[in-house]
Amino acid sequence: MAHDQSHWHTIRPWIPRLTLAVREITSVSATFILSSGFDSPSDSSLDFIGGIIDDSDTYDEPSSFSDLSGRELIVKVNNKVWQHVVVDVDEDNEEATIVLWGLLPGRHYEIELNVLPGKENLRKHVITEADPSCACEPEERAPELPGAILPDTPPSTSLPPIPPPTISTPPRATTVEEKANQLRHNLQLLAEQRESLSTQLKNYRRDSQRAEASLRSEMDALKRSSEKQSAPELRNRQKALALQEAVKQAHAAAADAEEEAVQVDNSLPGLQAQLKEVEMRHKAVAEDAHRSEVETEEAISADRKHIAEIQSELSNLTHRLDRLTGKQERLEKEGIPEMEAELVALAQELEQLEMEEAANAEETGEVEYGSPSPPFQYSSESNSSTNLNGILPIGRPGSHAVSQSRSSDLSASPPRPTRTWSQTIPSPPQTILRKSDRQNSLPVHVKGQENVA
Repeated sequence: MAHDQSHWHTIRPWIPRLTLAVREITSVSATFILSSGFDSPSDSSLDFIGGIIDDSDTYDEPSSFSDLSGRELIVKVNNKVWQHVVVDVDEDNEEATIVLWGLLPGRHYEIELNVLPGKENLRKHVITEADPSCACEPEERAPELPGAILPDTPPSTSLPPIPPPTISTPPRATTVEEKANQLRHNLQLLAEQRESLSTQLKNYRRDSQRAEASLRSEMDALKRSSEKQSAPELRNRQKALALQEAVKQAHAAAADAEEEAVQVDNSLPGLQAQLKEVEMRHKAVAEDAHRSEVETEEAISADRKHIAEIQSELSNLTHRLDRLTGKQERLEKEGIPEMEAELVALAQELEQLEMEEAANAEETGEVEYGSPSPPFQYSSESNSSTNLNGILPIGRPGSHAVSQSRSSDLSASPPRPTRTWSQTIPSPPQTILRKSDRQNSLPVHVKGQENVA
């Protein structure tokens, strides 16, 4: 009873089923029509051509043709995925044309169509047409069938035997050339078939390698995911243990906090008394701080006033010093060079006069020299504040006598010479002072003997 129930299926009348109908069969190709509806009457007409309908077609999940464009079609030939497939979907007529090419002539094939996702499985058994050019040598064509195209298991014995097609052409004798051409053609076909089979084998190997690589990657991903899941699980366990320990510590800390709260409540009156005392102290300290702050501000204001007065006095003194310094520099730049030039001129005049007097004295013989006169010394001071006291009027030699005190004062002052020269004059010691035309002048002192015999 259970075996009978496995063949029952539920069919909804408002959803049409997908049907697979044979449209055309040639020696190397087969064309099918996939439509949403009942089986096309063309199948019964093609049964006599070579198409055989398999009544064991299963429809595990009916579907509509409008969903076909978003689903995947897998075509298998003799339980092998067939790559030489062309599919053309016509949504207006709700049908799809499926063309299988690369078949061999005169062979039996089991066509299986799978619609994914889902469990729709459509099957057809077809026999391709025989090639008339190769009908004379059926024994030679038999070894050409590759193992990749023939099914792994023999076909079902329930199918009725199919009679070979009758050929109406009369037999004729074949020549050696035709035989050779036919053999060359067969050899070419075998070479092409070999290349196609090697290509298919490479594709199958590539697909198997890809599938193996994908499986390995999936296994690695599963291993990594399991490792990743194991690590978080271990961390979660550790976190749970840590949380349990933290809860225990929290309970112990809560008990300790309750005990401390009781102790704090008991010590609260004493702390309040201490707080009042500290507040009183703080008030006294704040008053002292305020008083000291006021005193500090007063002292700072007084110091600021004193500093301002000192700064004003300092600025006045600085201004006065600048004026005096400028006046001194002006006097040094303007008065001293002119005075030095006048002194040089006076010294030259004095030297000339002394030379003239010496010449006159030698001629007349009136002057007697007791001792040679000391060399003439000239000194000039560059300071503008030079003491100009004691300037005497300039006269002839010997007309005036210079006091000893005036000479000692001039010789005691520290000189700042700019030019110094010596000249021996055979004349009696005398002092010559000459007044300059300018207001600021310097004394010229000639040292020598005061009395000449």
